[in-house]
Amino acid sequence: MKVEYYVFSGTGNTLKIAREVGRRLEEKGNEVNFHMIGKYNSFRMSGDSVIGLAFPIAFFSSYPLVLRFIASLPEGKGRRIFMTATMGGSALGAEGKFKKLVRQKGYKPIGSELFVMPGNYNNGVIPEDKNQALVSAALDKAKSFADKLADGKAAWGRGIPIIPSMWYKLVSSGRSLRFFYRMFPIMVDNSKCIKCMRCLENCPA
Repeated sequence: MKVEYYVFSGTGNTLKIAREVGRRLEEKGNEVNFHMIGKYNSFRMSGDSVIGLAFPIAFFSSYPLVLRFIASLPEGKGRRIFMTATMGGSALGAEGKFKKLVRQKGYKPIGSELFVMPGNYNNGVIPEDKNQALVSAALDKAKSFADKLADGKAAWGRGIPIIPSMWYKLVSSGRSLRFFYRMFPIMVDNSKCIKCMRCLENCPA
């Protein structure tokens, strides 16, 4: 199986999971190519390659950049696709919404998995032990999901995507993000920031 794996990761949580899924797939003899979901995307879908999507759940949906990317996918024509998504708590049926979106583009959903990872906002004190336990459990889950994918035993969760469908419209309009950033503005730790500007150079948003 050849996999073209498209990843959006803001703080590294999603990338960590995608790399573990990819590593395990390669261990089982599959070819995995990683691509960044960004402002400008070129799609590699030669032969019968499988498409992988990796992104964070946000507002029981995902960020506008991810939603635009999915909307811009070329016609699937029955091509297989899977999804891995990270979150801080619950997705409230978001898997069902994304399953509907990729089906509408002509893709065949073959598997999805959600991973609870450490929170990346409103962190007054970072609970390092708890975070490490979350990461360890998520990596084990990623390995298991990759095994199921490789063996053709993965499944795409259904859920009841009523709330995600409502949030999809709010996120797409930008209203929810504007409210969120008023509540939780981006803060810089000036004791650690060296103003290298790498965050700006590498941000795909």
